[in-house]
Amino acid sequence: QRVSTESRMEGMDAVEVIVGQLEGFEAPAGSWESEILPARIADYEPAWLDAQSLAGRISWARLRPRAPRQTNGERGATPVRTTPIALLSRRHAPLWASLSGTGDPPQPSGRAQTVTDYIRQYGASFFDELVEGTGLLRSQVEEALAELVAFGLVSSDSFGGLRALLVPSERRKPVSGGRRRRKTVVFGMEDAGRWALAQRTRPGQEAAPAKPEAVEHVARKLLSRYGVVFWRLL
Repeated sequence: QRVSTESRMEGMDAVEVIVGQLEGFEAPAGSWESEILPARIADYEPAWLDAQSLAGRISWARLRPRAPRQTNGERGATPVRTTPIALLSRRHAPLWASLSGTGDPPQPSGRAQTVTDYIRQYGASFFDELVEGTGLLRSQVEEALAELVAFGLVSSDSFGGLRALLVPSERRKPVSGGRRRRKTVVFGMEDAGRWALAQRTRPGQEAAPAKPEAVEHVARKLLSRYGVVFWRLL
């Protein structure tokens, strides 16, 4: 599992390897860079994950939709830090999305719906474009994006977008230091890349049957991760 001292990996290339092993595993958003990745990669630097995601190798998403009883549109009901997020190889993201299920559509708040409508009309958009296009305050757009992330309705090009929602605005300053090299951690919404709607079946649209290649991909990932796969795990 790469968590023992002798089996931990090093360097930026290790991020893609570890994500490949944990692909599709849902964990609280706040735990990926505080626990999971640092436990498996020595001297882990968040900038490595940003580089891999901006290069188009890694993406992040909420795979399973939120339970209908929780989708009341209240800000307090959508904590991003505890939202189950999975890291994926970007080329495999459509396979996971096809198996993620649909469920009843959530009911976002008015501001979150405004942001959703803008992205649906104009396509993937940068944070500044969302602010200008919706006419909302920057803080209101941030709150709307946090709600949409918790519902599993949007994602961004970079993990920096999710990280920015996890860190209070007063703490969003580049962190430098390190014994061997300069570290720069991106916390700003402006560095998140574009925000896009999640790949899900729209309300009223019948879900397509699961593709055999998607089922086989997940089966192979489970075997790679756990070694032994049993019925309850499936």
